[in-house]
Amino acid sequence: MLRERFYRPDHPDRVSGVANLGWVLLLGGERVEARQVLESALVQAERAYGLDHPGWANAAQSLGELNRIEGRFADARELLQRALSIYESQVRRTGALHDVRIPGCWWTSAPPWAWSRRPRDSSTRP
Repeated sequence: MLRERFYRPDHPDRVSGVANLGWVLLLGGERVEARQVLESALVQAERAYGLDHPGWANAAQSLGELNRIEGRFADARELLQRALSIYESQVRRTGALHDVRIPGCWWTSAPPWAWSRRPRDSSTRP
């Protein structure tokens, strides 16, 4: 991965790149490789951000989702509850979620300029 060449292991840009790779592997059905990458991303995120940062929560959420898919419900619950707690804490502190990806929500994967737009329903077009 290109980011691995240019950033130290605990640099936030590298951590997000590793976590994104793990998420893509998970979405592509490559669960064994996704687990290795996501576990590595979680360790790197802890070093880069600490345990109370949304960057760590994003990595934990991805690994938690993989655990859920694989039926490791206790592990999934632990990670997802910790991630949710961090997200809730950030909202209380800042009033908003920043840099948070929630699987299945179009607005968390859309670019910021698209957040004010709703997906069009073809049946309501003029």
